[in-house]
Amino acid sequence: KNRLQYAPTVVLKCEPNGDMSRDMLEFMEWQAKTGVAYVTVGDTPVTHDTTSAWLCEMNVNSDDCIHGMNQLVEVARRNGAELSVELAHAGRGSRVAPTDPPALCPSAELPLEPGMEHLKTMDKADLEYMKGRYVDCAVRCKKAGFKIIMLHCAHGNLIAQFLSPLSNCRKDEYGGSPENRRRWPLEVLKAVREAVGPDMVIEIRVSATEDTPGGYELAESLDFMEAAQEYVDIVHVSRGVVFTLAGTNTIPTYFKKGPLNVEFAAEAKKRLHIPVCVVGMITSLEMAEEIIASGKADLVAMAKSFMADGELIHKSLAGRTEDIRPCTRCDLCGNANTYGTSMHCAINPRMGLTPDPELLPLEQRKKVMIIGGGPGGMMAAQTAVKRGHTVTLYEKADRLGGLLNDATVLPFKQYMRNYLAWDIRQTMKCGAEIKLNTPVDETVVAQENPDAVIV
Repeated sequence: KNRLQYAPTVVLKCEPNGDMSRDMLEFMEWQAKTGVAYVTVGDTPVTHDTTSAWLCEMNVNSDDCIHGMNQLVEVARRNGAELSVELAHAGRGSRVAPTDPPALCPSAELPLEPGMEHLKTMDKADLEYMKGRYVDCAVRCKKAGFKIIMLHCAHGNLIAQFLSPLSNCRKDEYGGSPENRRRWPLEVLKAVREAVGPDMVIEIRVSATEDTPGGYELAESLDFMEAAQEYVDIVHVSRGVVFTLAGTNTIPTYFKKGPLNVEFAAEAKKRLHIPVCVVGMITSLEMAEEIIASGKADLVAMAKSFMADGELIHKSLAGRTEDIRPCTRCDLCGNANTYGTSMHCAINPRMGLTPDPELLPLEQRKKVMIIGGGPGGMMAAQTAVKRGHTVTLYEKADRLGGLLNDATVLPFKQYMRNYLAWDIRQTMKCGAEIKLNTPVDETVVAQENPDAVIV
């Protein structure tokens, strides 16, 4: 268990101003119950009023927030996990209105895209101010009961922007050579360590490579990790830049073959004397076990696979791997990053729900007739049976799956094929009566006389 982390994700379940909410507390309860050692709350800005990328991210910028932060820590701890938080700043990726103060970044002459030019190159006062923001938020997390924090040094966020020639063209001591580009990030890490003391775990998330023309490659990243280990306890190896097409390596889609970053982590292990965590397209406990057993990493972080099936760890340990709902890597969960909506999963309608609706008391057992054995019909059958109803599923074709049978034909749809096979397998053994090759019309419904019909 102590080698597993629920990787940081953008959840967006706090109040619009970042205060704690019942939704966020319930989602954390669900996350902690997955069986990981610690959960990391994703993308938590260190200047919430000016650089929060989306509404409803957790606010850690005021002592008024400590009570809600502590509630979240306690919910996680009661349900078996410690809590970490990914402290971040979007830098030139901040979306600020022209009437707001400009976004602080290493080099204002390098905007990400048209419409995002409202930037200011950080001067010495800005560098000290922003370093102070990381320190202030880290100390507040410790006061709120966090035992772990993560500093986001990856994916093209502010600290990574200093590291990268893609976003840093400064002419002072913080730009130019790799040593100079590392200078301010290391100053931040040193200041945070001095502020929180030796008894708080500091993890840093680093892109092993930016996968973007003009960005840094593995050799520079390893040099930074080696220098950073003087101040931190864990290096978390990721890759890519979320603001470019390389973001498909940061938040991998089904076009990617996993795991993505294990060989990078193995190189880091050769250079570092502190634990290395790896993330990226790790989809099973078996895969995680192989990574750990081979000595290529010390910890494994996963997120999407837990969203698809919050019982992944428990089912694996019980030898029920065939019952684990496989993630399709569709990235509906990542749409929260794009549209600012609360997180959902395309294949797990109960993700994050506490208590699970399937466990609520059944008021009346019903005879349920489900017409159609596509993904909706199959999920309805599984759910209704678990709720305690008597279910018959009718499908006019000779197999279940509906349009998923067409949608999975293309060669790169293997993740969807895995899900289809799981869905059919779970439906066939769920306890519903399955009638294939059976069209349904009003006469059939009248003959069966069900209490409820789901079409």
